[in-house]
This record gives sequence, structure tokens and C-alpha cells, in this order.
Amino acid sequence: MKYHVDLQRRLDSYNESNKPKLRNKLDYIDQFLGKIPELYEIGCKIYENDVNELIEEMYALNGRGVT
Repeated sequence: MKYHVDLQRRLDSYNESNKPKLRNKLDYIDQFLGKIPELYEIGCKIYENDVNELIEEMYALNGRGVT
């Protein structure tokens, strides 16, 4: 959604006319858009709070606070 691309439509269109067929949207992003670093950045931002919560939980289990 950040780049306003309908990946499913593009993947389906590519697979209709080309062989070998791509297996999933991630293959299309990698091979044709070249946006794996941007995808990683978005994933990190989405899961940032979850990772921070897990880190706090890990420190709490070890009896230390997060510094």
C-alpha cells in the first residue's frame, strides 16, 4: 500500500504470459520491483513494538530491567 501497487494483479498478469511462473508476491517484489530493502524497512516498522515487548519480557524473566 505504501507504493500503491496491486501486487496480486501484477503477479497474475505476469504468470499468464511468462514461464517459469513466479510462485508468490515476494518473488515479484524481488525480481521486478527490486524493493526488498524497502520491504524489510516496512516489516521492521510494523513489528517494532512486538520486538520491544519481547525484549522487555526477556529482561523481566532474567530479573533485570531494560536500561
